[in-house]
Amino acid sequence: MDGPSGYKLRAAVFRPSGPGPFPVALVLHGDDGFGEFYLRFAREFRAAGLVGIAGCWFADRPPRIIVPEAPLDCPDAPSYKDVSVRSASVAAMVDGVRSQVAGNDVGPIGLFANSGAALYALSLAASRNDIGAVVAVSAPYEAISAVSRAPLLMLQGKGLRTELLTAGRAASEYEQKLKERGVPVIVHVYEQSRYAFLSTDPFERTDASQRSAAFFIQYLRT
Repeated sequence: MDGPSGYKLRAAVFRPSGPGPFPVALVLHGDDGFGEFYLRFAREFRAAGLVGIAGCWFADRPPRIIVPEAPLDCPDAPSYKDVSVRSASVAAMVDGVRSQVAGNDVGPIGLFANSGAALYALSLAASRNDIGAVVAVSAPYEAISAVSRAPLLMLQGKGLRTELLTAGRAASEYEQKLKERGVPVIVHVYEQSRYAFLSTDPFERTDASQRSAAFFIQYLRT
């Protein structure tokens, strides 16, 4: 798919069998980069009756982030260092999914966005009408000013450190903004987990996948 500034973006598509149409859910990796971890979410969304698409919107990962799985190769995508094109890269990924990938399944799509990707996903959902639902995982709400117009499922670990408690207050304030505007919002907090609960607790990762699929199916009616 065409990305910003001449870059090329890649996506893995997992479509249920049958004629469809099916709701479409785009998985946007976090700051840990594009990897098999995110492909599993897309496969699980397919098993739930969604077209699951995992997109690579930047290449590699910052060296400060250490996770067991190596990132998958996205040689023509923007580098993680090129912060200036991140917003445009996510927007281009959404446009590419709608125009080149979704086919007959195209309609308002769902965005499953982990950590930093949630900032850009919610910005899109605040300005576009083709985003039907957003799942934001461990989103940096303290850095997000745009208010989503799409239904939102907020998944986060409670954490115990001061900075995570601060993030929790920012999340509560963001939730209230949506409620004031009449936007459907659901919050689920994993009480015993830290910020990066998706990659540290298999049970909670599975629970997050199932909650997200059900949320998308509820709001992405075809």
